[in-house]
Amino acid sequence: MNKTKLLTFAVVLLLIINLATLALTLKKGPRHPHGGPKMRIIEQLHFNTQQQAQYEKLIRWHRNHIDALDVKIIQTKKLLYSQLLQKQADLKTRDSLISAIAEYQMQIEAIHFKHFQDIQSICEPEQLQYYNELTEELAQLFSKPPRPRHD
Repeated sequence: MNKTKLLTFAVVLLLIINLATLALTLKKGPRHPHGGPKMRIIEQLHFNTQQQAQYEKLIRWHRNHIDALDVKIIQTKKLLYSQLLQKQADLKTRDSLISAIAEYQMQIEAIHFKHFQDIQSICEPEQLQYYNELTEELAQLFSKPPRPRHD
């Protein structure tokens, strides 16, 4: 086999691999095929147009507060792990930073809880049955999937 045929074969093989990869990527579809938790809540609670507008405001408030706390957690974790650069980590500083991270996480959970109380407040009486069903799914609906372990 001469070099030209070998090169042609390699190019065709790489093209087939790229097309297969592209097809698999497109086949998986979007992360949230039905619009994610937002659309699921709107559909499950049967929100009308006015309720959807109120819900959008609640989402913006929720995201702003959660994003701000996520930034604080990241910054505090950077400080915490920078302690590893020292020959002898300061245990008082370490414990203080870990406590701060735990406090931020508690605030996040309180914000999530308030968010769903706010959602409940925009429900009409006939929608409360759907809301009660939704509350049974909340923990898994909004939990992050477990990450793969790197042992």
